[in-house]
Amino acid sequence: MKRYSLFTALAFLTAAHASLATELNAIEAVVQKYLDGTAQGKPALVKEAFLPSLEVQWLGDKDELRRRPGPEYIDRIEEGKAVPRVGRIVSIDSTEKSAMVKVEIAWNS
Repeated sequence: MKRYSLFTALAFLTAAHASLATELNAIEAVVQKYLDGTAQGKPALVKEAFLPSLEVQWLGDKDELRRRPGPEYIDRIEEGKAVPRVGRIVSIDSTEKSAMVKVEIAWNS
């Protein structure tokens, strides 16, 4: 009986881990659309990735917090204009209904 109980617990933990991995993969795919869309001049790709409630936040030249509503941010992406930048995901913090992703962008790469 103990072996069966232990196996059940391990199976549950493995299933929970698989579910978390799937969730993180889905979040990474959305963020990759953002990175690709902004770098390759594809605003439709960025729009596809996010809800209209998106707010982009970043540090300005003087380390001040800057913010831009998603639709306004996406409107500023020039169709077909590639931008020399490379992005990477630094961290993902997710809950059942939302996620916050920290991305680092290297310009002029």
